Amino acid sequence: MMKGLEASTAVVERPGAAAAMDQYAKEQQSARLRYVFGRLDRKGDGKIDAEELAAMLTELGCTPRKKLKNDRETVLEAAPDVGAPEDMIWEVDEDGDGCVSWEEYLSCYERAAADRAGREPRKLSALIEFLMLDEDEHNWVRPRPCPRAHDVLPPPPPRPARPPTRRR
Repeated sequence: MMKGLEASTAVVERPGAAAAMDQYAKEQQSARLRYVFGRLDRKGDGKIDAEELAAMLTELGCTPRKKLKNDRETVLEAAPDVGAPEDMIWEVDEDGDGCVSWEEYLSCYERAAADRAGREPRKLSALIEFLMLDEDEHNWVRPRPCPRAHDVLPPPPPRPARPPTRRR
């Protein structure tokens, strides 16, 4: 019984070409994540603050909510598009400095990508995903052509010959 369990949980090695393609894809994704981080970090200080995030949201055509202070509490101004940049940062700010560092940024992206239950904060990770897809920085995502089935799939097997039918 143990032998069967060990065999079923064994790690299967991928051929060299597939492993190289996976490594290339990871490197490309990492480079794209770094690029988007640099695009968000307009001051170049290695952290994304609320001002930088609000500027990017405004550039994308969204209206970020502003925190208004009255005598008793902080109230959010009504805006239909997105939440306050401070709240987007607060969701992923692990050290409490009011900014998103590279480590927090990467952690936010990876946790949201791995989350299947929908429990991770999505506001900042959705923005990161959009900016990763916005390759030409025109603030919209161009649809990519879908490969046609006959370009991707192997040809169907030949049909067996039908026996001749007799006519009466």
